[in-house]
Amino acid sequence: QAIQGATAGVTITQTSSIPGDAPDALVRGQNSINANSGPYIVVDGVPISKSGGTLNDINPNDIESINVLKDASAAIYGSQAANGVILVTTKRGSSGNDKPMVNYSGSVSLTQNTRVPDLMNAYEYMTYSDEVRKYKGEAPLYENIKEGYLDGTIDRLQYGDTDWMKAVFRNVAPQTRHSLSINGGTDKIKYYVSGDYSYQEPMYRNTVFNYNTYQVRSNIDAQVSKNLKIGVDLDGRKERRNMGIFDSDEIFWETTNAYPYLYDYYPNGLPGPGINQGNNPALLVSGKDTGYDKVDDYFVNSKFTFDLKLPWITEGLSLSGYGAFNFHFRNEKYLIDVWDTYHYDPTTQDYIKQTTNPKGGTIKLTQSHENSLSRTLHLKLNYDRTFGDHHISAFVAYEQNKYDGEVFEAFRNYFLNSKLDYLSFG
Repeated sequence: QAIQGATAGVTITQTSSIPGDAPDALVRGQNSINANSGPYIVVDGVPISKSGGTLNDINPNDIESINVLKDASAAIYGSQAANGVILVTTKRGSSGNDKPMVNYSGSVSLTQNTRVPDLMNAYEYMTYSDEVRKYKGEAPLYENIKEGYLDGTIDRLQYGDTDWMKAVFRNVAPQTRHSLSINGGTDKIKYYVSGDYSYQEPMYRNTVFNYNTYQVRSNIDAQVSKNLKIGVDLDGRKERRNMGIFDSDEIFWETTNAYPYLYDYYPNGLPGPGINQGNNPALLVSGKDTGYDKVDDYFVNSKFTFDLKLPWITEGLSLSGYGAFNFHFRNEKYLIDVWDTYHYDPTTQDYIKQTTNPKGGTIKLTQSHENSLSRTLHLKLNYDRTFGDHHISAFVAYEQNKYDGEVFEAFRNYFLNSKLDYLSFG
C-alpha cells in the first residue's frame, strides 16, 4: 500500500480488512472473474510470484525503484506477463560518502473501516418484523413487547438493545512500522543493511488478534578484481498471525444478522446467545474462548551474483549470472475450542448455559507444516562495444526455475482441556 499512487499504471486496492492480507495490485485491470489477474512480480531479477510472493513482502523503505511493463515491453517474460510485470529494484550500497549513512523511518497510524452499515435498533426491528408478518398474513411476534422500549416497561433482563456494529467493530485500529538502514562502502566493497518491524491489529473490538513481522535485508557488492564483480543479497522475514477460527466474512454475517434485542453481554457480564448455535459475534472476535488460528511464516531468500568482463577474448564481451534460492517454512496451529453463552429464562429468572462448538461439541486441534524451495539460475553472455559512430549491443541469456514443496498435516479430537494444546493429548 505504500506504493499506491506513486507508480503510474498500477492500481492498488485493499479488499480485505484482515491484518497481513496483501492488497490487490493490477496492471492491466481485472481481466478474469475466477483466475488470478495479478501481475508477474520480479524483485532484483528474481521472480517471486510463482512461490506466492507479493509486493506486501517487501519493506517499502528498501525499494529503490519500481518499473511497470505492459504489452510488447513485457514479452520477454512470455505468457507469465499476460497481466503485466512489475519490476522492483532494492537499494544497494554507495561509496560516495566518507561515513556510513544511517536512516530511520517510523510511523504510528490508525486505520478505520471505509463504511459501517447503520443497523436498526431493537424497537425498529420488532416493528419492521411485525409489518412483514402482517403482509404475509401471519400473526405479529412483538406486538406486546416493542412498546416497552418506548414507555420504559421493557424487561431489561430479557431484552436488550444492542448496536451490533459497535459491539463488534471499533472506530479505529492501531498499526505501526519502524525501519532502520545503514548504507555505505568503499570502491572495493559496498553494503546496504536494513531491519524492519511492523505490527497491526484488526478492526475488532476487545480482541487479542494481531499480526506482526520482522524483516532484515543485506545487499553487498564487492569488486574482487578489475574484471570481476560479485554480490551477495540476503533477505529474511518472519510473520506471525494470531487470528480466530472465523474469517471476516463469517463475522460480518453474524454481526449483520444478529437480532438487536439480543445482548452481546448481559448486565451481569455473561455473554448472550447470538443467533446461530451460540455464535455471539462479540465473543467470536474477542478470541479469548473460541479457539485460535496461529500461523508462523519464515522466509529466507538468497541471491549470489557475478559479473565477469572478458577483455582477453574481445573488448566489450562479458559473462554474468546469478543463483537465487528462496526458502519458505510455515507452521500452523488451528484450535477449535468449546465456549459458553447464556440464554435468559424469564420464567425462572435464571441464565441457562449453552455450550457451543461448531465441531460437534469436541475440542479439535489441527497442526500443519509446509516447506518449499524455489531455485532460479540465470546466465547471460553480453556483447556491448562502440566502433566510431557505430554501437553494437547483443546478448544471449538462459534462465531456469524449479519449485519444490511439501505439506504435512495432522489433527486430533476429544481434548479434555484446550490449555493442553498438543496433538499427543487428543
